[in-house]
This record gives sequence, C-alpha cells and structure tokens, in this order.
Amino acid sequence: MRAKVFSLLLLLFSAALANVATDYQCDPSKCVAPNCRCASSNTPGGLDLATVPQFVWIAFDAPITQDNYKAILTVLGATKNPNGCAATGTVFASTQYSNFWLIERLSNSNGLEIGTAGMDRTTSKTSDYAAFSQQITGGRKAISSLSGIPKSSIKGNRAAGLLYNNNMFQVVKDNGFLYDCSIVEPIGQGFSPSVNQQIWPYTLDYGAGQVCWTGECPSKAYPGVWEIPMWGYNNQDGSAFYQDNMFDPVATYDQLLTMLKNQLTWRLQGNKAPMGLFLSEHWLSNSEYVRAAADFVTWAATNTNVWFPTGEQLIKWVQNPVAASAMKTDSRFACSSSCAKGSEVCDGCDNNNDGAVDEFLTKSCAYPGGFSFQLCGTCPAAYPTPASYGSKTADTSSSSSPSPSTSTPSTSTTTTDSNKDTTVDATDNTKSSVSSAGSIGFGALPLVLTMLLPAAYFYNRN
Repeated sequence: MRAKVFSLLLLLFSAALANVATDYQCDPSKCVAPNCRCASSNTPGGLDLATVPQFVWIAFDAPITQDNYKAILTVLGATKNPNGCAATGTVFASTQYSNFWLIERLSNSNGLEIGTAGMDRTTSKTSDYAAFSQQITGGRKAISSLSGIPKSSIKGNRAAGLLYNNNMFQVVKDNGFLYDCSIVEPIGQGFSPSVNQQIWPYTLDYGAGQVCWTGECPSKAYPGVWEIPMWGYNNQDGSAFYQDNMFDPVATYDQLLTMLKNQLTWRLQGNKAPMGLFLSEHWLSNSEYVRAAADFVTWAATNTNVWFPTGEQLIKWVQNPVAASAMKTDSRFACSSSCAKGSEVCDGCDNNNDGAVDEFLTKSCAYPGGFSFQLCGTCPAAYPTPASYGSKTADTSSSSSPSPSTSTPSTSTTTTDSNKDTTVDATDNTKSSVSSAGSIGFGALPLVLTMLLPAAYFYNRN
C-alpha cells in the first residue's frame, strides 16, 4: 500500500512536469528590443538598478458589476503616480454579467486599460481554436461595440481560469493582441530563482520561458506576442503564501497587507521586477481584502519611484526602458482621460462638472434569464454571446455591433440622477458567478505536491 501511494504521487508529479518548458532556448543576439525579448530576470536595457523604476501592475479579473466597480475604485483610491497622474491598471473583463456602461466609465473616467477575459469563461486547456476564438474575439467585440472602446485599444488577454493551450495563443497572435497574462510564475523555477530575482515580461518568439502549471505550455513560437507573467504571492523562502490557491488566499486583513508589503519590499531590494497585484472577483467580493489591497496601494506610493502602469505601458517601458528620473516627462505615462468638457454626453464622463455622470442619458437593457446592463447608445436585440459576437476565425471585422436578431430586449432610459455616485440597482440585478482565475485552485497542484512528496517519502520509509 505504501509503495502504491508513493508511486501514485510520483506519477502525478511527473504529469505536472510535463508542462514545463524545459527546452526553452532564446538567442539574445537575434531577439532584440523593441519587439522581442528573451525570458530573463535581467533588467531591461541593462540600466543600473538604482535608476530603474519599480512597477506595481494592478490587474483586475472579473465581470464589471456594480459591486466590483465600486471595489476597483476603492483599491485605486486617490493614489497618484510620481508624475501626478492617477494610478491606473488593467481590467480583464469577462462580458457575461458585466455592465458595459461601467466598463466605459473605468476606461474614460478612470483611465484604466480594458483587456478581455472572454465572454462566459467556458474555455479549458483542451478547447479548440474556434472555441477560444469565439470567446476572445467576441469579448473584444462586445466591449468595443457596447462600451465605446476602440477595438484597437483592447490589447491584453487573460485565459479564463488560467486554462490555455496553443490554440489560445494562436488566437491572440492572429487577432493582433499585444500581450497575454495567463502563465503563473512560481518562485524557484527557471528565471525566478528567489523572491529578490524574478522574471520580467518577455515575448513568445521562442515559446514560453516559464513553467506552465495551469495549462499546456505553448510549444510553438508566437513572434511579437508579449507574456506578462502572473507573479505569485510568496513567502520569503519562495513557497506560496497560501498553498491551496496562490492568488485567492484565505487570510486576515493584517496578514494580507503584510504579505503584499513583503512582495514589494523584496523586489525593491532585488532586481525590481514588476509586482503584480492580481485581484479576482473572489478578492473584490471581500471588503477586508479590498481594504488590504487599497491600503497597500496607498503605502506602495510612498516608496520612491513606484509607478502604477497599465499592461501596455509596462510593455512599452520594457521595449524602450528609461531611467526613473526621465519618466515624469515621458509621454508614454502622461495622464490619460477621454473625457471632453462641455455639455453632458453619454460617454462615461462628467462632461459638465456637475457631479453626475451621463445623467438621463444611459439606456437600461434587460433580457430573458435575468441578464441586464446599462450602456450609452442602443440596446442590442439579444444578449451578447460567443456565438453572436465571436468569430471562429481571426476577426478582421470592424467594431460595429452584430446585426439585430428577431428577439427584442426590454429597454428603458435611465430617468433618475442616481448616476452621481453609483449606478442604478435595477440594471445590475444579475448574480455574477465567482468565475475568477482562482476559483479552480490553479496553484494547488504543484504546491500540494511539494508538500505531499516529502510526506509520501516518510510514509514509504515507515
């Protein structure tokens, strides 16, 4: 019996290692900036560490419901970048359950980058090209056409549940996305040997330079596609802060705040690799977790030369790195606002500075099954789905809305002034499933195995 247990654990361990990119080889003489970078913990551009800015990339992964929208604003607070512009980040929005007007507000009023996490988050690491294509192109098209965000501005992708394979990366490449952020980066693997020395973003010109715990490592090259690693939350010895799930820990406010401060402190003392503050719906739904994240962001900004970029800004800096002293006048990090001043128009902004946003201008759209959302413009005839918005092949169409179907939504114009500080509750009455990256326990396999193997060894000996 002991031998069987030990053999089973070894078999599981071997299966996990099957997704390790053991043959990664990148030629730095051929892979050169700005469009190619080898996976490495080396500082981009060879800058002296004392001159390198420290990036904290805040990345949200959730449908944009009213509650999640409020939590996002709480995390960002009034924090500023060193140039006086508001701290920003990226929202990987899945469209099912999302309020498209709130996505528009996050983009236009708050300057957040909007990426896609698909539509209904049903892909897996065995999904074919068509399934990934419908989710990714459909999510981008829905966000673009219903939130008024140019399709060309939606440049980042996050795999649903962090489950990916070659098909997903091919869709990302074929549809002109700048980057993906789906591959978890544990400590002690490859280019992240310790909490002080961690991997920087790199391109997939030579495949993945990481261990792929949650999906199938891309076995092909995807030239020009960037991978922003999902740096984990770790203890100082490199073990995961929370073993069952690296990004959705169970902890107190004090434990979370201390843990987040440690992640940044270790980077500041090391190679200054970017820190990811990855916040899923699980995190955003817990008020104490939100408070810990918000207080961390406030504290982080008190450190010298700490910047809060979008994913695109982070990559642009890696492509052409400059010293922190030059960043205050760097146009790539200039204040971002798409809000025109004057008469109020429906664009997610307070155009006339009266304290209300798009008052009396938004539309409320309701559909069978309890789905509903707000938007600026005309309600689509049917609720957005991968079949109606996505393409099974590379999407080369414009960002216009699909042709109306025969079904008709229930539509009403918002007629209250509750847009001053919040949104209309009646238009956000769906219950979002907690379909975050962490809901599948993606960090569990390698971490649990590292705990069980020594135990199995002891059990076999006795």
